[in-house]
Amino acid sequence: MKSYYLEDKVANYPRIIIDKDIVNEIIQNNVLCEYLRKDFDDLYFLNFLNDCHFCGKMLMNGFQIMQEEAGIKIDEKLYQKFS
Repeated sequence: MKSYYLEDKVANYPRIIIDKDIVNEIIQNNVLCEYLRKDFDDLYFLNFLNDCHFCGKMLMNGFQIMQEEAGIKIDEKLYQKFS
């Protein structure tokens, strides 16, 4: 129930929000802590692309190519989702 609320009401951007109640448990785990990040809005999220060093840049380049080919302008909200 809590995870649904976090996804539906809290996570404005495509990310997996981690509940504050379990952040301390994740931080104590040497493997899992590498996948935990704190975002600009002070929410913790699962960085499942942690092992992919260049994925973000690669994806943004792909989105820019798609935008140019489609001839559309991406608004701020859509840009945030792509980023």
